[in-house]
Amino acid sequence: MSRVVERFLDPLLARDAWFGEDDLEDVLADAEPVPDALERHLRMCARLGAAWHRTRRAVRERADGEIVRLLAFKYADEPGYRPSWRPPPREIAADDAAVRFLRERWDEERAVAEEAARVSGAEFTWEEIEVQDGQGLVLDGEKRSVFGCALYPEVGRSIVQHSPGRVLRDIAGREGILARADSALLELLLGTYAS
Repeated sequence: MSRVVERFLDPLLARDAWFGEDDLEDVLADAEPVPDALERHLRMCARLGAAWHRTRRAVRERADGEIVRLLAFKYADEPGYRPSWRPPPREIAADDAAVRFLRERWDEERAVAEEAARVSGAEFTWEEIEVQDGQGLVLDGEKRSVFGCALYPEVGRSIVQHSPGRVLRDIAGREGILARADSALLELLLGTYAS
């Protein structure tokens, strides 16, 4: 109610109305009658405010539930965790659309990391990233430009922040996780590394 006083009544009254709800009721009782149009507007605002509060509360409860579920899935693989929380096993095939997408993304990331490693070494530390028109210019510690990172800013940023060597190790680790899920995929990955 103090916002109503601040907006529609004298600012001096508004400053005095912060003492409490009872004081505010006294101020409003002594004030001039509120015009009908303003009263309708205030009632509508009150109804919408309650609806907005209910909506925010529902969204917060839903988000809390999602966070708990995600945490359960995250820690379900930890040793000693309750088996009932383990996510159901999913069969992953080498021609799965999600696997194809990941492989394409990782191949692109690997190509850029290998190019950056050729230019600046596997463990170089980045110095700066200049972004202009959506393109990033990546400079290594020797002030040399790593051109591949500029072509793929979404891939290049992780390479610049963590070094190409770490990115290549991360990709190998991710592929190992996928490979453990399906033997056909393991054969595919072994064939890729053998060639």
